Formats: sequence, structure tokens, C-alpha cells
Amino acid sequence: MNTEVKSPLFQKWQALIEEKPMRIRNAAQELEVSEFELLTSACPDNKTAILNFEFGEMMRAFEAAGDLMALTRNAAVVHERKGHFKNFSQPNNHVALFVNDEIDIRLFPSVWTYAAAVTVTSRGKDRLSIQFFDNHGDAVFKVYWIKDSKVQAYHDFVDRFRASEQQPVHIAPTEKKEPKRAHLNEDQIAEFQQKWIDLKDTHDFFPLLHKYKVTRMQALELSPKGPEEEWFDHYAVEQPTTILRQLFEAARDEEIEIMVFVGNRGNIQIHTGPVKNLVDYDQWFNVMDKRFNLHLNMDHVHRTWVVNKPTEDGMVTSLEVFDEKEEMIVQIFGKRKPGIPELPAWRNALINTVQ
Repeated sequence: MNTEVKSPLFQKWQALIEEKPMRIRNAAQELEVSEFELLTSACPDNKTAILNFEFGEMMRAFEAAGDLMALTRNAAVVHERKGHFKNFSQPNNHVALFVNDEIDIRLFPSVWTYAAAVTVTSRGKDRLSIQFFDNHGDAVFKVYWIKDSKVQAYHDFVDRFRASEQQPVHIAPTEKKEPKRAHLNEDQIAEFQQKWIDLKDTHDFFPLLHKYKVTRMQALELSPKGPEEEWFDHYAVEQPTTILRQLFEAARDEEIEIMVFVGNRGNIQIHTGPVKNLVDYDQWFNVMDKRFNLHLNMDHVHRTWVVNKPTEDGMVTSLEVFDEKEEMIVQIFGKRKPGIPELPAWRNALINTVQ
């Protein structure tokens, strides 16, 4: 164990968790620093290694480790998916992809800045991970070694990317821009609504928001009226927050394969498949399945919307869940791929649940 005197921040961290055990993310918030700054306050240390950030090479290196666990979270939701990191691609500097049946992730590397290898020892066992952080020092993505992972691949990864400088990192606080609502006149609103009605692909929705500079919540509130032949009166309809639990129960009971999206400013992680073991614990709603875990803090669930988007394959419907800051924390679809219409079972579950 390293015997060097630790930084004052590290000492404050240790005093805090001795008094009140908590995860590093919560400790960073209490100490008013970023998670990466708090993590590196232990350096130099044999449990934490700062890594040289080399995005593409790092992403490709994960395949050698075999079965891993990918973790993406935001303030309200933790999304954990086990699988092999195969089929990595990076079409441009703004987005990169892992696309396979288990590890399905959209990465936005322009905001990724820092990386670290972290070993946490609990009950005599080491839990190994590689963790990535944005320019504010907030965690955007973590990869954990699990039961069948190749441990040597972890040590090879750390040896390959270890930074020569292993000292605490200070990140100067920077203002985080809050999304602002656009001021649209009646003509602009009508134009926006028609563009929504004319959508051909769900992926065209985000560029539509960008074009009119509307926040996602603002867009839902401005949604156009639905066609008379459809079951919804508007393309986006707000629902009681209880619909979230009801839809997960319907997916479990009716064996509906769903897609669960959780993201932050650095990436979006997707689970596609069934959900089986639903567990409530205090304020947390959890999916506790063998290959997929979801932990959702219901205290953060503020508004929920059923959202319909036209595509060339027919209407595609999702549930979008927002916190008090109007940020989307989780999004749920029925399982689908381009060229295949929406699952009838998913649509029926929505129709039966919507009030």
C-alpha cells in the first residue's frame, strides 16, 4: 500500500465516508468537486491509475477482455448491461458506436476528456474498472470486469495507457449551460408541428429540435394534434408518472421485448430484450436480471410523456421520463429495427395504460 501523505481533499473524503458511507458520486457532490477530481485525490496510489485518454484505441482494447459490464448513468438512473464489446465503429469525430445484441451504445467523444483505472476492494475481492469523465470531471461511462472477464486484459490495458504523471488533478469549475426555451411565433410553431407530422425516421427528431432551438420538453408541449384514425389525440401526451411502473409490469407479464435508453452528455446506452425481475427498494425501482440491471430513483421522476413519431415503417411510440430540470432520464420503446413496424404488443400495452 502506498504510504505517501495524501492530499487534503482525499483526507476530507475519507473523513466524510467514515461518518456517512456513500458512493464517490455523492461524496463529490457533498465536497463540491467533480468525481474525477475526488478520485484522483488518492494519487499516487496502487488502486487508482490516471490514464492517457486515447478514445478509439481504448474502445477497441475492450474486446480482448471478453465479457464485461457497461455502466452508464445520469442523476436519476443507472443502466448496467453485460456483454462483449464487439463491432466498434467511429463514423466521425462526434459519434462512435458499439452495436451488437448486448452492448449497444452511442458515444459522443467530443466531451470525453479524462480516464482512469480503478480497483475497489470489498470483502477480500478486487473490483476492476476503467472509467471515463467529461471536461467537467463528471463520469460519462464505466466498464467493469465481471466473473468471466479476462483479468490479464485489464492489466494489459492499464500498462498500455497509464499516464506518466500520477498526481491529483484539479479541475477548475466551469459554468454548465442550462437549456433555454425558444421563443417561437405562431407560424414557427405551425411549421414545427408540420415537420413533426412529416417525419420519416425517429432519428430525425433530434435535428428537428435543433433546427427550431426548442428543448425536448418544449417540443412535447408543442406537439401537433394526432390524426383522427389514431388512438392518441396529440403526438405527445403527458401521463401520470405511475405509467412507468405499469409499462415495465406489462412488459414482464406479457413477455414484451423492450428497448431501454439511458444517457448523459457523453453517451447513450441501450438494453434490448425482456425484463423479468422487478424490485422496489426504498425510492428505487429496479430491474434485476442476469444480464441487465436498471436502478431508477423515483424521487427524480417528475413528468412522463407518451411520444409518437411517424416513420416509413409506421408510427413509433415511446415513453419519455423527465426530472425537475426538464432533462430526459430514461426513454423506453418496444423492440424494433429499421424496416420493421413497431411491436403490436408494445402498442397495445401503451393503449391499455394511457389515460
